[in-house]
Amino acid sequence: MKNNKKKYKKVTYGDIFYFELPNKKYVVGKVLFDVQKQCDREDIVVEQENYMSSFGGCQLIEMYKGIYDNPNDIQKFETLIPRVFAYNIDTKANTLPYGILAQEKIDYTKVEFPEVLGMVYGVRLLRGELAFFIEDEYTFDEEEENLGFPISYGAEFPVVIAKMCLYMQGREDLIVGNFYDTDCLKESDLLYNPKLRRKLYKRVGEDPNKSYYDLALSHGYDLGRFY
Repeated sequence: MKNNKKKYKKVTYGDIFYFELPNKKYVVGKVLFDVQKQCDREDIVVEQENYMSSFGGCQLIEMYKGIYDNPNDIQKFETLIPRVFAYNIDTKANTLPYGILAQEKIDYTKVEFPEVLGMVYGVRLLRGELAFFIEDEYTFDEEEENLGFPISYGAEFPVVIAKMCLYMQGREDLIVGNFYDTDCLKESDLLYNPKLRRKLYKRVGEDPNKSYYDLALSHGYDLGRFY
């Protein structure tokens, strides 16, 4: 009997990958953190108050500028999307052909996680393993409502992120099929709402200019233990 089960090439942190779009164009990115692979280990303890357990089938990736006819033509990697959670590239959640161009060691002191608000034991500012309590119930002011207040978090399908790369580089003409999530980054990361971000960090008494690594380390979470 013929085995029709699709086989996926494994992709994990440090892999520089490409997505092949339907029109034979390519976009490129890198996996920064593989949640399931790096968190689901006997020697790792991950607390439940943060959002990490919600991203068990996801990878934190960054995407690079450029739309290529051949991904091997890349001369340099310049960041377009610095951080976004995607459903694992090497599963059926990814409908795009993909491949691995190279593997690089991750400088974990420079890895940054999306910052959101979440209802986890009250309203908290969430960032990687960090969960800063704000209050039991958040009341939105008019300015926050107009910003499209990011109260929820989640991952995107790889095809949405690939299309977002085209959209952000002014190449909507290359997008094949439906594309509705032009605000998906803004709605899933305070990075794109800098004024609100500063306000919330002031509210929890933390320095918004600290890197994730330094801030997490000051609260007892060493990102290096995952790598």
